[in-house]
Amino acid sequence: MASDSGGLLLSTEFHSDAKTTDTSIICRFNGINYTVHISDGALRFHSLPGYTGPLKEQEIFLRNILSAKLVGKNQSRRPLFSPRDFFSRRTGVYDASAATPELQLCVAKRVGEQKWRLKTVVLDFESAEFGERICADIGQFIEGLRSRPKRLMFFINPISGGGQALRLMTRRIIPHLKAAAMPFDYIVTTHSGHAREWILEQPDIGKAFDGLIAVGGDGIFNEILDGVIHRAQDEKITSKSDLSSPTVRVGIIPAGSTDSIGCCIGLGDPVSALIHILLGDHMKLDVGAVFRVQDGSLIKFFCAFLGYGFFSDTLRNSEKHWLRRYLGKTRYMLAGAKTFFLNRAYPGYISYRPAAEAGPDGYPDEGLTCRQNCPVCSEVGEKKSSTSAFSFSGTSDEEQEWQTLDGRFTNVIAVSLCCKSEKSPKGLAPTSHCGDGCLDLLFVKKLGYFRLLNYLISTSRGIGPRSVLGENLHACRAYELVFRSKKPPLDGQLDTLRSHPQNPRPSGTVMRNCARTDIHVKIYCQLIDIFGSGLESS
Repeated sequence: MASDSGGLLLSTEFHSDAKTTDTSIICRFNGINYTVHISDGALRFHSLPGYTGPLKEQEIFLRNILSAKLVGKNQSRRPLFSPRDFFSRRTGVYDASAATPELQLCVAKRVGEQKWRLKTVVLDFESAEFGERICADIGQFIEGLRSRPKRLMFFINPISGGGQALRLMTRRIIPHLKAAAMPFDYIVTTHSGHAREWILEQPDIGKAFDGLIAVGGDGIFNEILDGVIHRAQDEKITSKSDLSSPTVRVGIIPAGSTDSIGCCIGLGDPVSALIHILLGDHMKLDVGAVFRVQDGSLIKFFCAFLGYGFFSDTLRNSEKHWLRRYLGKTRYMLAGAKTFFLNRAYPGYISYRPAAEAGPDGYPDEGLTCRQNCPVCSEVGEKKSSTSAFSFSGTSDEEQEWQTLDGRFTNVIAVSLCCKSEKSPKGLAPTSHCGDGCLDLLFVKKLGYFRLLNYLISTSRGIGPRSVLGENLHACRAYELVFRSKKPPLDGQLDTLRSHPQNPRPSGTVMRNCARTDIHVKIYCQLIDIFGSGLESS
């Protein structure tokens, strides 16, 4: 997670270098009289001499304050923020002639693991001058936070999650945006590809908006992802391209059926996701790209999951329009049951270039999981930014030898994130990292009904696949992957890939029509900047 400390200009009666500052400014907070001052990036409260009750000292970190305004005294007091009554109950206009105005703060507060909420804090000052000073100082601090967005654009998929995305936007997201005084626009998409088309048509989207936010599932997010990446390139994208990072930040408010991307970066709760966006928390994310082997042309980008076999069949069966509209998340159970009883296995001829850091075992079931301030992703990001010689095809200068694998597979999975969700609490690849520049590959050979059922149950319970599948699983971490449905020529496949002067280092996307199209999958290290905090520690 990245953040800015910003700049704070203090009033003349404050001493900015002091750890604590003695002031004569007195305010009333939660029914207690305090002296208040700003120091070390926080609004600090100290009880008056002689007070013997609880809460003698309190503090509010300035970076968690979303808005500050002076209001009149004619509003009813409600200490907790409520989207329904924030404006109806607190609509008084500040009167400069009022003897004791109230300073109203909209503050983000963590209330549990991966869960944040907005809280309204009201401070009563003994004079209007003191309230105006504190309000001005807080406002200057917020303006100095360079990571904070100034204007947002939202794209809403009206049928996502059985229609919950549109309800979420009108009932919860918009009231919170108004409470935080955040300017915004939104578009309700009318057809597939609507968000991508709009992004590509705008002349200068980076100056108009500081963030493009998907309200829905992984599908609408991938539309935005595809649009911003194409806008950032100066030429046609092929498998030889070295892609430039988009200048505009993207984000997601989960309102779909699985919300895998949001869950992987700590945004599983919609209101918490919005609060992280408003606070300006952001991180770098890997992006995968799928190309045709024959001509190197781009098929599509993906973020999180690329699948062939059981999971892709389930997703494809669940995407029928009437299932999405009327059954919502339940459709995955029906589609999964159909796919299970069919129990198909598909032929595949696979080549991949293993990651230099993966070790002899290729891919571990247990290891360091990706969380806030992940050292693995931070190290890769530092290498990428500090040296122009950094190679996207691996941190080692030695080119890795291609490995081959063939057979009949129940499941072929390539992920750039752990792909956790409410149906899979630890994800398909629990140790996958958001920004390490690698694909985690899992090749599941043909399974019988009993072994397949055991595999699905263990995935839903967070049990690593290696302990369940044994020799039927081939797992590894790689930079690139080539998948063919028919046996390739003995010569030419790998030579074609090695002849490229620049091989970029390496919800939910399904490999469709693989029987007719051989694909080349690559990962682009930390290509996009996304609003998110990463998974918080317990």
